[in-house]
Amino acid sequence: MTTTDIEQRYVLEVSGLEQVFCTNSGAGGFTVRVDGPLRIPQGGFVSIRGPNGCGKTTLMTVLALLRRPSNLDSLQSFRIRIPGLKEGPDSTGGVGGSSDGFEYDLKQVWASAGGGRRMDDIRRQYFGFCPQQLELLSA
Repeated sequence: MTTTDIEQRYVLEVSGLEQVFCTNSGAGGFTVRVDGPLRIPQGGFVSIRGPNGCGKTTLMTVLALLRRPSNLDSLQSFRIRIPGLKEGPDSTGGVGGSSDGFEYDLKQVWASAGGGRRMDDIRRQYFGFCPQQLELLSA
């Protein structure tokens, strides 16, 4: 399998993402941007690096479906593909199945009625994530 083959079989794609982060004290804050496209290939590894406080954890919480993107209306692309899955458990946000797997348009899921609950289901079924700090997730 060539590098091009792997890149075309991404499991996550994000483009045009902005996440605003405000501190608890209300003093300051920042915006994390992924102008994109950021594509994570099936079977690939990605490293997110940077100095303390640059937004790595904030970005990870969005990519792990723990936080809704701040710019949902202008978000260009936020999709995941579940390899080997031919059809989704329901039609909410499902783009469709192919030989590469089933694809969810996460922008559409977040925007739908009950999107947060549906996102919990998708995360629970298909994601593994170890937060930097201990956080309890809804069941």
